[in-house]
Amino acid sequence: MKTTIVTELLWERAQPLFVMVDGVLVRDINARWSKNDPQFSCLYQGRAAQDLSDVAPYLGGLSNHRQILEGLVNAGWGRSWGVYITCDVSFDELRHHLRKFLKVKGGDGQELYFRFYDPRVLRTFLPTCDRDQVKEIFGPVSTFWVEGEAPTTCIAFRQDKGSLQTELINLEK
Repeated sequence: MKTTIVTELLWERAQPLFVMVDGVLVRDINARWSKNDPQFSCLYQGRAAQDLSDVAPYLGGLSNHRQILEGLVNAGWGRSWGVYITCDVSFDELRHHLRKFLKVKGGDGQELYFRFYDPRVLRTFLPTCDRDQVKEIFGPVSTFWVEGEAPTTCIAFRQDKGSLQTELINLEK
């Protein structure tokens, strides 16, 4: 499978395009974007952003950065580097929305980090959600694009009035 197929799929069908990247897996994430790019930011803020910057999730805008998209796909597709997002709101609005899900309460009431920016977690979690949860996690998001269990597939998750819609895309051509 050529990663150029993934790049073309996302570039052609997923605009405006963003990516949530797992800083644990993508060690050079800060080098991929200019530090002054207003479309790149840690999802954590304050002390957590400083203390956990090497392992934090990041949000990046890709609509004007095809070269960054190609680099992420070429190096990270099949390695669970992140989740691609189609969304019509501003970068700041999307970041604000996604930040709501960084921590969840466990069964014992303890706060836990929720790694929904890991495609393995998101593709397992979304099908378990009820209608209200689907509406909540999608919010302004049109589509979550994740690699399938096999890197030769891409899963596009969408919602329609709280009903999760799943499209499995075969990337082998």
